[in-house]
Amino acid sequence: MLRRPARLRPALAGTANLHSSLSHSDDLALIAVSGVRIGADVEGIRQQTIVGELLPSLHPDEHTALRALPDAGRPRALARLWTRKEARLKATGQGASPTASRTRTWA
Repeated sequence: MLRRPARLRPALAGTANLHSSLSHSDDLALIAVSGVRIGADVEGIRQQTIVGELLPSLHPDEHTALRALPDAGRPRALARLWTRKEARLKATGQGASPTASRTRTWA
């Protein structure tokens, strides 16, 4: 049975010390289980067009750092950045929320 503590991810009832995180992208999947709060994310490397779509979700410092890279390097850097950002937001219980652009993960 699942329980959902206020503002936190669902968890298995009776497992206060067991935390998990799930992610998938295309044909990749990741399940992380830990005795402490954990966030996991997996992302494929997207087309260059997705970079522009995600820029508003980035912290201003991340936006600047990403835009400073050559066009060819942006998709790989964005995948690395977004994976770290989403894992951090999951670990803190925020998920993909409006706070993403206020959370600096890399730059």
